[in-house]
Amino acid sequence: CMLRRWSSAKSMAAFGEGPAADAGLQTTLLAWTQQALQLHLYSNATFLAERLHAHAASEVTAHVLATCHYSSGARERAYHILQGCTSPQNRYLLALCCLELGHRNEAERVLLSGVPNTATMDTEAIAAAIPNGAAGLYLLGVLNLKSQRRRQAGEYFSKALQLNPYLWSAYEALCQLG
Repeated sequence: CMLRRWSSAKSMAAFGEGPAADAGLQTTLLAWTQQALQLHLYSNATFLAERLHAHAASEVTAHVLATCHYSSGARERAYHILQGCTSPQNRYLLALCCLELGHRNEAERVLLSGVPNTATMDTEAIAAAIPNGAAGLYLLGVLNLKSQRRRQAGEYFSKALQLNPYLWSAYEALCQLG
């Protein structure tokens, strides 16, 4: 079986030994995972990302693996992988998973963790605190809209547009709010 050969110590030795070989393996796995994602070969990307994450577990490799699962429609798997992650990109992806799984309160909590009261902050300060800036603000708008908080949703959509006037989704959402 190819999987057994891949994970055997002999095949790993073919990459060499020591930190340089580990870095080379990580770079190779990451490059092939990204290529598979770009080609929409999600099962291949997931397989490679699992190897990468098993070899060198980190916030970065967790994000790569969760992205593979998210892209292939396995939101629940991505959600579980991202539990406990704290980097902004992982918090954003976790919030997306939460939204799609119906965990709206958790999604909002993830996006706003460590952020002081957004009502008293200017748009630039909020964007620096919210994962992915304008996209994170847009996601907060969506969460507020789904929770029937239309005024707050409109504020988040407006702030997202202030940061990124090309964020068409925020513009559409504001138009639908009236």
